Amino acid sequence: MREKSLNKLDQLDAKLEQLLKMLDQYDPHALLVQSVPGVWSPAQLVSHLRLAEDISVAYVKKKLSFDPKLKKVGIVHGLKSVALNLFLASPLKFGAPPGATKDDFPVPLSYSTEAEKWLKLRKEVRSYLSELDEKWFDRDVYKHPVTGRHSLGQMLDFFAAHMDRHTKQINARLPK
Repeated sequence: MREKSLNKLDQLDAKLEQLLKMLDQYDPHALLVQSVPGVWSPAQLVSHLRLAEDISVAYVKKKLSFDPKLKKVGIVHGLKSVALNLFLASPLKFGAPPGATKDDFPVPLSYSTEAEKWLKLRKEVRSYLSELDEKWFDRDVYKHPVTGRHSLGQMLDFFAAHMDRHTKQINARLPK
């Protein structure tokens, strides 16, 4: 199961590389501009995505630091994961959870710094998952704020769906 999760992480890293390569073509200051008041700028969306992943991974690390007794994931976990990812693919709007909102963005916000932090985080995630005991990969170690418990693979699926959702928003808000 570790290999399957690392393969998902490979795909996530490829998406991240593609997104950052595209954004690197723009003036970093232009990425801070909100095209519509109250709507997050491309740099804010990057920060949100990075924060969401950072919070998620920090939760998993803390949870596993005390060798908890966790349930194996089953059909209900799978259904909740699919529902979450379908919801993220939909045009429905919903608020960001605490810890990944505009109030949590670094001040001053820098696209370049956020991109560097995100790349560093992904390396840490890869290292962590590579060294993690195999027994945790089929357990409900991750807790999403809306849908509850998920496996590590389902967490990575969430990262992918979340990134896809916000990449569409980033593309729509890029300077013309």
